[in-house]
Amino acid sequence: MSMDASFQSHLQMMVICITVLTIFLPVKGSLYIEIDSNAVGQGTYARFVCLVRGSDRPAMVRTWLKNGHTLQSNIRASTLPPPYYNQLVIRNAQPTDAGMYTCVTNEGQNSTQYLVVYCPIVTYPRPVVRAVIGGNATLRCDGECYDYIFWSKNNYIIDSIEPERFYSPGNGSALYITNVTMSDNGTFLCEFISMKTAYRAVELLVVEAADQVTVSRSNSVASVGHDYEIRCESNGHPRPESVSWFNDSKPISSTNRVSMRYRRENGTATLSISPLTHYDLSKLECRFKQTLLEGQINYINAVISITATGTALFPGFDFLIQILFGTLCGCDCFR
Repeated sequence: MSMDASFQSHLQMMVICITVLTIFLPVKGSLYIEIDSNAVGQGTYARFVCLVRGSDRPAMVRTWLKNGHTLQSNIRASTLPPPYYNQLVIRNAQPTDAGMYTCVTNEGQNSTQYLVVYCPIVTYPRPVVRAVIGGNATLRCDGECYDYIFWSKNNYIIDSIEPERFYSPGNGSALYITNVTMSDNGTFLCEFISMKTAYRAVELLVVEAADQVTVSRSNSVASVGHDYEIRCESNGHPRPESVSWFNDSKPISSTNRVSMRYRRENGTATLSISPLTHYDLSKLECRFKQTLLEGQINYINAVISITATGTALFPGFDFLIQILFGTLCGCDCFR
């Protein structure tokens, strides 16, 4: 056999030996775990890959540990692919899956990565919490994988606002408010703290106040035969949806002489009479209708007594005016 053939034969044997040694002998490079993300949402998946730095082949993993204990493969946690078993996949991740994961190779090398499982942010519409002034309210944060919850409003931690009225026991999943005031109306923020990850959810508190009515008039004293206007204003919350007017407990309807307006955005109801007659000099009433908690209907009213300085030219003058108005407009222009 020639020298060249002998050299080539030895070279081929060396390549085979190096290949065998590369596969089966211990790898001297450092071991590390590659992970898609250290924080995953509950119900998603996590994947760990054990690799050798500076090597073109995966590590040969003997076992996987969780928090120092051997991890047994199950329907949610499995190792793959054979024969390396250098990948660990956790499906449908749960809060109990959080912890430290370690891969141990056949050579005794090991590397560790941590995993955090957090609750996903609640994005579906949450029910509005309602309360009345002077009453109590309870706000709640839903979730299972948090360690603690912080409550805030307008960027202020609740505990620093009025600790005598705000109480959040235990892990903070519920916030209790006593003696509710109108200033409590608005958005409350609860922050989920889970290991190294924080997530937020929003609770909206709507404070409802029983209606109170203030009355104003175009003139302090009415004058028969002239225009007259009465205004009732509600400061309740939410604003009343409607208002009715009464004269001596009898409903008043809009006519050519009497008009009624209501602006719900500012809770203002106006009654205009043109002209004013002696028949209007009685007890007028504005009555607001307000819907409170769980469909509860609340009525609040104000009674206004009208007195006048003017007098009729002769007895029955107002009656004559009404007849004339009725004849001209062809209808009953009054109550």
